[in-house]
Amino acid sequence: MSTNIDNKVAALLQSASADLSRSNPNTGQGAQGEWPPQGDHDVMVVDCRETIVQVDIGQGAKADAVEISFQYLWTQPTDDPEYDPAKGPKTLEFWGERFQILPNYEKQCIDDKAKTRFRIVMDRFLGHMTKLLGVNKEQISNALQAYQSLKTNIHGDTRISARTRLQYRPWTGRDGKQGIAKTEYILERLS
Repeated sequence: MSTNIDNKVAALLQSASADLSRSNPNTGQGAQGEWPPQGDHDVMVVDCRETIVQVDIGQGAKADAVEISFQYLWTQPTDDPEYDPAKGPKTLEFWGERFQILPNYEKQCIDDKAKTRFRIVMDRFLGHMTKLLGVNKEQISNALQAYQSLKTNIHGDTRISARTRLQYRPWTGRDGKQGIAKTEYILERLS
């Protein structure tokens, strides 16, 4: 995994720094693939990646945003009711819910629903950053620097151990299609 960040990603994260100061860390207290069972789990944060995506800012308008994902490694605990000693613990690598970070979302978004969506994402992103970096909100004033610091901490064979909360929520689309939305929150850094 490279620790280099694309210049456009860096510019958008840099512009999102003001949004961090207005956000509150959300750690979940109060087509994603296979995940561990819903609940609290100890995992290793093994990778993160970022890219530029187009996001809906309301009324069909689009804008560039940074999309960030974290990859986790979960090992089934031996006290899990489904643990089979003959097979050993199950391990699972999974990618968490994507963060779509829109810089200056309060000014860019056309409607309140979009503003709310991006505020919730920024709160959750700040929750990840504060817990994984072991700092408080006031110590993170620059989104790019915080993300670069975290990315540097999980490169090569270096991992961060963390306790996560995995939440699953059923949803039904306007077309009647149903699914499960999966969201992970970082509760604390373990190492």
